[in-house]
Amino acid sequence: MPRLIKGPSRRLGQLRPADTIAGTLWTSPFFSQFEVTLVNCVNVSTGDSKISIFHDPDGSTYDEDTALVYEYTIGPGDLFQFEAQKSIVGYKAGETIGVQSSVANAVNFKAYGRVNDEEVVP
Repeated sequence: MPRLIKGPSRRLGQLRPADTIAGTLWTSPFFSQFEVTLVNCVNVSTGDSKISIFHDPDGSTYDEDTALVYEYTIGPGDLFQFEAQKSIVGYKAGETIGVQSSVANAVNFKAYGRVNDEEVVP
């Protein structure tokens, strides 16, 4: 039976890619269970952008095989929320969540979730 992930829910990472190459939004820091429950994507540009969200449990290969969302069009000023139905759960150091936008500096990505037994100091 999987362990219950205990710990505060928090923002895990934020990235606004300055180019159109996929980049790492968050990397799991150590061998502990974690879950990513939400990725917010806000298009802050004046035109459409195609976005992709990836999960690679073995590193940072971001392509169709690791895509959770692939080339979804988001309009100017729009918010797209990727909510994992049962969350993205992992346990290995180095697992990554990657993101990509077809327009440089157009989309702000934020990932939310929790790391097991993590304590957040206010």
